[in-house]
Amino acid sequence: MVLSNGPFLEVTGEDGAIAGDTTRGSDIYRLDVRVQSNTWVKVDRVVVLANGRLRDDLDFRADSHPSLFKGQGAERFRHRIPVSLAEDSHLIVVAVSEDSDLRTGYGKAWQGGMRPCAYNNPIFVDVDGNGFTPNGDTLGHPLPVGPLNPPKSK
Repeated sequence: MVLSNGPFLEVTGEDGAIAGDTTRGSDIYRLDVRVQSNTWVKVDRVVVLANGRLRDDLDFRADSHPSLFKGQGAERFRHRIPVSLAEDSHLIVVAVSEDSDLRTGYGKAWQGGMRPCAYNNPIFVDVDGNGFTPNGDTLGHPLPVGPLNPPKSK
């Protein structure tokens, strides 16, 4: 699944894996990323989150990587991104505009104030070949542990 409020995001692993797939990879797994949009939806940043974390080597901005961002036609970004992996990892791609909104399309409706954004469900990469194992990083957020029942969840 890909979620979007404007940009059209396509993410495919080097072996054809798509969002939700578990695949076997190695220490470098390549993602083919393509972003398209209409003329009034700007996309100027594409990032890959590896296990939910942003890494500098996976942060592509129009001002630092201008050749990857297209200025004309529907295609805004296209690149095969090599992702170095030291452990099983889930990969999410996010395409966003840092400095524009959707007012041209939505006018004064509340949606007009949103920034264009699209992201995919993860591709799960099994690096060591023994099945995908999540790393357990909660990104600093406390998560419930153990079974929940209605009183506990309140």
